[in-house]
Amino acid sequence: MNQKTYVKAVGRQLKCSKAQKREIIRQLESDISAAMEQGETLEQACNRMGTPKELAAEFNENMSEEELKKAKKEKAFKITAVIMGIFLVLGLAGYWLFPKPIPIEQSTVFEEEQLENQTIEVISALDEKNYEALQSEYAEEMLKPYLTEEAMEQTKESIGSNWGKQVSLGNKYIAEIHQGWTKYAIVQINVGYENANVTYTLSFSPEYKLIGLYMR
Repeated sequence: MNQKTYVKAVGRQLKCSKAQKREIIRQLESDISAAMEQGETLEQACNRMGTPKELAAEFNENMSEEELKKAKKEKAFKITAVIMGIFLVLGLAGYWLFPKPIPIEQSTVFEEEQLENQTIEVISALDEKNYEALQSEYAEEMLKPYLTEEAMEQTKESIGSNWGKQVSLGNKYIAEIHQGWTKYAIVQINVGYENANVTYTLSFSPEYKLIGLYMR
């Protein structure tokens, strides 16, 4: 684990506002650099400070009530932003018809196998924390700002702190949705992890680009 990885791991588990998190990370990087200048190795400095989880817990214990409230508000906003990604992309407020699903077998736009493959690749990118690929390879442009590492890690944390490795892929529900003049596909799949069961709902454009992502 290098310094950047260690500090990021601490930051992901901090329960405070974004501004406070930046300040803690800045100070932590400064403390580690100072320790190394005085002769400590990175490993020694990290061992002295504790694991990222232990150090974050120590910071969280000393966090003010105001910071904890700010963190909850920011977290709720980011989770809502991800959930509402599809609405932002499609501008559903401007449509006058309710979404109408049709069986994917009847679709003239989507191939079921390609949707399945794209879904598995997106989930693999999430599991591997490859958020750069998630944004650059799979997501529609308007959804990219909501797929940052910070937003995704906080969303995962709201489900469970340690999912463990993926162990199974469950049943899938795939449908084409007609919304006004727009067509898109929805894939819902249950995924089993060592310590959690997660239901993903992914929405794709006709170009098989991710336009919505919801985890619970």
